[in-house]
Amino acid sequence: MSFFNIIKLDAISSTNDYLKVMRRSKNTKDMDLVWAIKQTSGRGQRENKWFSESHKSLTISIYKNFKDSSIFYPFLISVIISISIVKCLEKLNVPNVLIKWPNDILSCNRKIGGVLIENFFSNGKLVDSIIGIGLNINQESFKNLHNASSLKIETGENWDIQYILENLLVYINKGFKDLEDIDEKKLIDLYQTKLWKFKKKAVFYSKNSNFEAKIFKVNLNGELVLKIKGKEMTCDNREIKMLYDNIPNSTSN
Repeated sequence: MSFFNIIKLDAISSTNDYLKVMRRSKNTKDMDLVWAIKQTSGRGQRENKWFSESHKSLTISIYKNFKDSSIFYPFLISVIISISIVKCLEKLNVPNVLIKWPNDILSCNRKIGGVLIENFFSNGKLVDSIIGIGLNINQESFKNLHNASSLKIETGENWDIQYILENLLVYINKGFKDLEDIDEKKLIDLYQTKLWKFKKKAVFYSKNSNFEAKIFKVNLNGELVLKIKGKEMTCDNREIKMLYDNIPNSTSN
């Protein structure tokens, strides 16, 4: 983990918010990583709450400086982080790991983690990002979150959280290098091979109703290109929400 500067804390409201305060104070360095044993006000996409149990979840945020990079499509950061998580968990023999668009992590069709990335721009150019990652490791109770799960539930094993982190950071560090070296289209192609429901019909929620569509592809802006009755429709995650199977307008951890 030597390529990251790890700041380990007992309890904070949000690792992303902690790094944002550091950033505003100009105290951040490239590859700073905040690791909270307990996070009290974690956030997911669409301002959803992220519920994590102390000593049973992994909650981290990474500060990454992109001032000297030439990343034209910020969505590729989400792509590389999601792929890194999937590769790490597959290496650890977690079953059926996939990405639920745009950046939830599933095992056996249930959510075990997620990514929240906040990008910062200057004169239209990406300069830095705060990358939040949450993984349910040894949690076994999720209240009324029927789609939520954990590594322990899916594998039957009790996991060492630091061991998971050490393995994950190896993949993320390589992912940052791939972001600079690998062709954009190849990254999207790889993301699509790990995408839940890719080339299949899925259910989405928009404008107070559900609809069914086939996922045709994901573009470089992170938008889904759907096919409905032979016609293509391009949507971003502010316009539609991808649902779990058989649960109307479902929510999850």
